[in-house]
Amino acid sequence: MVQLENEYGAYGNDTHYLLALKNLLRKAGFTVPLFSADNPEDKMYINSHLDGVKHVVNYGATYNMLPETAFAILDSNQSNFPGMSGEYWTGWFTAWGDKKFADPDFSIQKRDIEWMLKNGKSFNCYMADGGTNFGFTAGANAWYNKYQAYITSYDYAAPISEGGIPTARALAIRDMIQQYATWKVPEYPSPLPVIEIPEIQMEFATSLWDNLPKPVFAPQTKSMEELGQNFGYILYRTKLTGTRSGLMQVHELHDYATVFLNGKKIGTLDRFKGIDTMTIPKVEGKDVTLEILVAAYGRNNYGDRMINDKKGITEYVSFEPFTQMNWEMFSLPMDNNYLQKLTFKPRSTNTKEGTFFKGNFTLDKLGDTYLDMSKYKSGFVVVNGHNLGRYWNRGPQQRLYCPAPWLKKGKNEIIVFDMEGINAEPISGYETEQ
Repeated sequence: MVQLENEYGAYGNDTHYLLALKNLLRKAGFTVPLFSADNPEDKMYINSHLDGVKHVVNYGATYNMLPETAFAILDSNQSNFPGMSGEYWTGWFTAWGDKKFADPDFSIQKRDIEWMLKNGKSFNCYMADGGTNFGFTAGANAWYNKYQAYITSYDYAAPISEGGIPTARALAIRDMIQQYATWKVPEYPSPLPVIEIPEIQMEFATSLWDNLPKPVFAPQTKSMEELGQNFGYILYRTKLTGTRSGLMQVHELHDYATVFLNGKKIGTLDRFKGIDTMTIPKVEGKDVTLEILVAAYGRNNYGDRMINDKKGITEYVSFEPFTQMNWEMFSLPMDNNYLQKLTFKPRSTNTKEGTFFKGNFTLDKLGDTYLDMSKYKSGFVVVNGHNLGRYWNRGPQQRLYCPAPWLKKGKNEIIVFDMEGINAEPISGYETEQ
């Protein structure tokens, strides 16, 4: 089988779109049955229905639904097709600010999987093997109008961990399958080696403010996308000439920002917490410069809020209630092309938040490792040109997974950007993700 769409029923009802997908797949030579996957809700199957395309059901321990109920809803929306769970959720997302990593009750998973095996249903574990959203690729959801961006780790409480190591849950699922299989279920491969890395000293540093690219000027703020940028950070700078103090509102900030007045940090704005206003104090003098450094987190990837989830300041900035005009905008995609141009110097004290740190470390053996970033505040880490992803002291994730193929025997390089930090701290690698 080949999957046509995934959970489209939770997003839209455009049959022209679905038909176009079907025609593309057939034109490409796929003659096997096509299917779509949706959660066990009648309205979702109705929205994603297309003649000649079957359905499978997505559900799991977090859905609070018995497997017989989920499959009954599936069966009521189609006939003459084997029952299958396209995504049986063995874990769940973890978002920045959660108290701990997601850890669903395995007894519920065991109940569901045993029922599917006993009743001849097919299922695909989502996730069977967790992973990592390297770079800036982690997504987000907006549940009940609350923005939730996912951490870098996509371990997902999966049976096989982020680093590819089978857990007790993986062994239990394998044993359950073996009870019903007519063949010998293979053993899991041996885990890959993991290593510890002693403290890495970050001996070099440079300020973001000394490495700004050429700005774009416009009367109104523009989103990252309008400037041809997809990921990273963006700096907005303006001179306050009319209204110079009072309540400032950043309309539709996406997603987290530090605010500076004449070079001094005066606070943060936070889409996660619904904070988009700040009181700008009075400053004496002819020139008053306002700077807003915005970090883009994950884009919404489920439901109606996938539409137009642009990044940066996506509308405008107002002062009680006048619109602030005339902005310089600096695109900071933080890609290798930008990072290679940074001018590092021997570490010195930086007084304005937003700093790059660089260090070197030597390895005589290779293995996966987890870099502990708990001494830093918020930013990202690049090892030998590979972006490991975001870190944030908001947690719960504090360690970033670094796979062995991105390391090399001998000298290695690490670059850290800390949006809110000014101090270099040593970094160590550990054998475990927590």
